[in-house]
Amino acid sequence: MFSGKLYLVMAMLGIIALVAGACTSQPGPLPSEVRDAAEARGVALSYLQAHVGDEAPSPGVDWQAQDVTPPGLVGSTTIEFTSGEWRVKVSYPVVPPENTVYQVVVSSVKLGWHWTGTVEYDGTVTEVSPFKQISEEDSQTIAEEFLRNSPTFTFDGIEDSLRLVETLYPDIEYAWSFIFTFESRHAGYGDRAGQIVAQVITPHEATITVEYGEVKSALMDEKWNMIEQKFIDGQGESPEGTMSVAELLANPVYDTEVRIYGEVGLLGELFCPCFELTSGGQKVQVWYDLMVENDGTERPAVSVQGINNGDRVIVTGELKGDGGTHYSKDDFWATVIVARY
Repeated sequence: MFSGKLYLVMAMLGIIALVAGACTSQPGPLPSEVRDAAEARGVALSYLQAHVGDEAPSPGVDWQAQDVTPPGLVGSTTIEFTSGEWRVKVSYPVVPPENTVYQVVVSSVKLGWHWTGTVEYDGTVTEVSPFKQISEEDSQTIAEEFLRNSPTFTFDGIEDSLRLVETLYPDIEYAWSFIFTFESRHAGYGDRAGQIVAQVITPHEATITVEYGEVKSALMDEKWNMIEQKFIDGQGESPEGTMSVAELLANPVYDTEVRIYGEVGLLGELFCPCFELTSGGQKVQVWYDLMVENDGTERPAVSVQGINNGDRVIVTGELKGDGGTHYSKDDFWATVIVARY
């Protein structure tokens, strides 16, 4: 009878052990403390093996590591591991190990598989996006979420104005470029909290390219790098001591010398010695000759030699007030034009 009870106890213990084994999410020995990117990779891959099986890469294969942290980025590190067709990218802040949360992206360039999640110091895995093959629809969602979380949009983007207007197909597998348009309540880019900004509805166009489930490039209005949060080379706005056309028109200062910047348009195409200057989503007509005051005084002409449509220029001059005999209100009379800033 004693042996029968012993057998029953042992059987129950066996069942408990099986149930406990079935509940574990990570097979095999795992580090009790995750102290570097390689260990975070191993924990994430063990988690995937437990949940999706052999479709995920094995934690035990040989991985080649490379530091792919963007130049100039401080306070964070990104290590990319590759093995055959698989790639695991681990990003983490430079903080004490016990406070580190690793962001892990697992992908297959050849097969289009993609997974993202986080790994904490104690080995806890949190799935952010499930392990599945990349689709155009998923990539569009990634691009749109990136745009919605960008400082320019979160600062003053108008939610209902956001539209996907075109999708491009680069000659790369599992890659799409999505073109969105939206409007902001103020001029400028990025987080402008604490800055003096023109309160004017400003249209924007953002082109966001997603490759293998990751945002590879993001450019707004062909001038603002949304990833690095800065103007691309040669496209920087707000030269020192100047204002945009939008800022001038939002708070007009008449018959007083100011400096404005922008892009030249319609030069040589209008029936006047003038051109359009555009910045901040607004335009003003800049006159460089035939500037005649009401009393007949003529302003000296300003040379536009060497200036072409599409050039970015700084114009010193005056915004004219109530219309006169030879000009209209909000014409801008130039005294100096500096090309290609």
